[in-house]
Amino acid sequence: RRTHAGAHFDAFRYLRRRAVLRARVYGVLPAHHGADNGAVQHDHVYTIRSIDAAAIHLRGKGGCRVEILRFDSLSFAYPNAKHRTLDSVSLTMEAGEYVVLCGPSGCGKTTLLRHAKPSLAPAGAREGTVRYNGKPLAELPADTAAAEIGFIQQNPDNQIVTDFVWHELAFGLESLGYDTPTIRRRVAEMASFFGIQEWFYRDVASLSGGQKQRVGIARALANNPSILLCDEATSALDPNTTHQIL
Repeated sequence: RRTHAGAHFDAFRYLRRRAVLRARVYGVLPAHHGADNGAVQHDHVYTIRSIDAAAIHLRGKGGCRVEILRFDSLSFAYPNAKHRTLDSVSLTMEAGEYVVLCGPSGCGKTTLLRHAKPSLAPAGAREGTVRYNGKPLAELPADTAAAEIGFIQQNPDNQIVTDFVWHELAFGLESLGYDTPTIRRRVAEMASFFGIQEWFYRDVASLSGGQKQRVGIARALANNPSILLCDEATSALDPNTTHQIL
């Protein structure tokens, strides 16, 4: 596992190579790094605090700043938990930028991301607000949230809902009511881009973990979302495939 500083450096170097216009890397440090490190440890459970203090800004020239997602003092505790998983987390994500949230296992990264996807938001005690395009996420219609907020889970098996690869790619578009020509075009584009043509008609259960992850990413992108939330979405992919996708 890379150190906290090492993770920041690697993310910085990668994004600079990729000529990303703007990117930010948020990190959560273990408690033994100091009192103002952005995390507090309780019985080996890390609680995210002011992670804005650990931000690295890579800014390009020009371009407008359009806020697309904002967490305002978000706190959350799972049922019967002794301590909060999220504690007064505030951060923003702007259109056109990459935001990397890194930290030790169990620090609350997945919990935070799930709060940005209404259908996946965890049950528990919650304070603060999450805003999408300036409006409370809770007021966003379900079909709009499904179409505009993409989410790729760490375990691809948790997102598979159909039997065959082609139907898995088309499922989200069908659910949103797209017409058949649009569905066929988008599915074909994603299958071609991700190299899925050779196993396009295979049973999803026969795929490897990496292939399932590629299908999950392709399905999320087929909806053409405004924002894409990735929970270690490339963990089962080889380095070359990961580089191609990113």
